[in-house]
Amino acid sequence: MAIAPDAWVLDSAYGLVRDLVWQRATHLIWLDYDRPIIMFRVIRRSLIRAALRTELWAGNRERWSHMLRPSHPIRWAWSTGDRRRKDFEERIERQDYAHLVVLRLRRPREAEQLLRQLRNAAGAEKPSALTQTRVGAAAGLGGVPPGAALHTGLEALGERKGGRYELGSTLTIY
Repeated sequence: MAIAPDAWVLDSAYGLVRDLVWQRATHLIWLDYDRPIIMFRVIRRSLIRAALRTELWAGNRERWSHMLRPSHPIRWAWSTGDRRRKDFEERIERQDYAHLVVLRLRRPREAEQLLRQLRNAAGAEKPSALTQTRVGAAAGLGGVPPGAALHTGLEALGERKGGRYELGSTLTIY
């Protein structure tokens, strides 16, 4: 099982496995960007992939004719955004997930700032996103328990208030 080891990082958590993953997780980083940011990125990525005929996986390529299908990422992002935000807001308030440290980032610059702070706190020049700082050993932290480097990075960001971390008015991580 992918989440059996003591330290792991997961990108997304599909509904079928979300409860299992969140129960074992220590931290949840939620990129909760506004719809214009999301749609700009999804549309740009889809157009570039279609124009360049970029292979996505197993020979699959973005096709112009598929862009208006309900299952296409552009339509899916538009039609599910509000529902998914509400679902996440409700889930993180559930008692089942009270143990999670939830970092809700609302702007790309907040995510960039978090990564910068984590790199500095871990003493690593170029960690691979959160994997090296989270695992610890790759960032030179030896036997640090999972999540400790993430906590160190968060402490460098600012004051902890309840279940969230705050840094002035520019960054609030829930």
